Amino acid sequence: MNAKQGKKHLPYLLSIVFFAAIFRLAFFFQNPQIIINIDTFSYYKIAQLIAKDGFRYFMNTERTSLYPVVLNLATQVTGHYQAAVESPEFYLSMGLLLLFQSTLGLMSLIILYKILVLIKVKTIPAYLYTLFIAGNIMVFGWERLLLTESLSVFWLIMTTYLLILILKNPKNQYFLVLTILFLLGFLLKPFYLLFPIVVYFIILLHHHRKKIVIACFLSLLLFYAFVAFYIQHNQTYFGNATVSRNGDINLLGKILQFRLPIEAASSEEYFYQKVKDYYVFGGDPMPYRFLDNCDPDIYDKAEMMRSLRRFNRKVILANLPQYLSQSTKQLPSALLESSELLVFPDAKTGFLNYFISFLYQTYRKFQILTLAVFPFYFLSLLVWSKKNDFTDTVLALLGTIAVYQILISVFLSYGEFGRLIAPVQPILYFFCFWWYWYLVKKIIHQ
Repeated sequence: MNAKQGKKHLPYLLSIVFFAAIFRLAFFFQNPQIIINIDTFSYYKIAQLIAKDGFRYFMNTERTSLYPVVLNLATQVTGHYQAAVESPEFYLSMGLLLLFQSTLGLMSLIILYKILVLIKVKTIPAYLYTLFIAGNIMVFGWERLLLTESLSVFWLIMTTYLLILILKNPKNQYFLVLTILFLLGFLLKPFYLLFPIVVYFIILLHHHRKKIVIACFLSLLLFYAFVAFYIQHNQTYFGNATVSRNGDINLLGKILQFRLPIEAASSEEYFYQKVKDYYVFGGDPMPYRFLDNCDPDIYDKAEMMRSLRRFNRKVILANLPQYLSQSTKQLPSALLESSELLVFPDAKTGFLNYFISFLYQTYRKFQILTLAVFPFYFLSLLVWSKKNDFTDTVLALLGTIAVYQILISVFLSYGEFGRLIAPVQPILYFFCFWWYWYLVKKIIHQ
């Protein structure tokens, strides 16, 4: 936006921030505690290890390091970097972090509005849509938890903004910033590993100039050179050439969940026997509990983690059609899921309880509209293949980002789909709403 446009849009932006802050304050007063879960402990463990030996643990096999670094910074600022989890000093530091997460949430709304203006959405629809996202407790609710989801919301929106800027005007500095964002995304969540390839594919099909091809190639080269260095570091210091062992554990969860035949992996004797016993006697398919029952110290045994990766690969490749079909069947329920970590009260007592419960129930119902994302995505690709203009390319890009997040979440994880998909909801809803509106207009004008 130039200065003149900025003055025009300033009242709308201030209004968005005001209402978004009201929603967040209401949630805070209704639910003032800082929410942690089992993953928080591992993030904080890595944060403390980074504080002691930054180089060795900045790259590790347990957790990619961006969120631990953020946790570490919060404790350093308050002077409580050695505080135990759930101690008063810990909660003091984490209160500062939650304020930071909410600030990023407000900033993401401003950037979202700027995206809509950039792609020529009219002012009032852009304002109303951003307000709709501002009230989405399935998104801003994560700002109260010590997990990566709230940072993922900001990262996705900021990255989308840069990608659209490149579609509109591919400057070299945009590619540089975008490469940094790709690296931050990878350090935030490893499942963004393939994200740069997917979105650059859209960029390259829209821009055919040699300059753009070189810029994309150099960006990917820098990104994957860092990933290779990360993996080599883990091999050197932890004996496991991987980005994160959690990916292997998640795939084990899929095998247990689907009860895939395991005969192809009989050479991995330990896991073959343990899973075979599980199939006979039953038990909790949650992979972390399964592994805890096998050996509580198994996570730090590099050879066992390497064996688990080989076991997963052999089982899944031998049963790929079943794995893919079973995962595909999970897509509708995944899109309708809300995470069990977002616990809201019944609307029986108190205005705040009623208001928060109303937001939760309302946005749960809205999720049914996202079930059309896959037919809309195929429709976008079809239209884009014929026209390839700016608007159609943006829609193809937004659909690709939404579908990437959904597919990676469902096909590479055993559960918690509501949590994993939540960060892309601002993009997902806009993509679906655009197509709903387009189809309504088509029907009206027939």
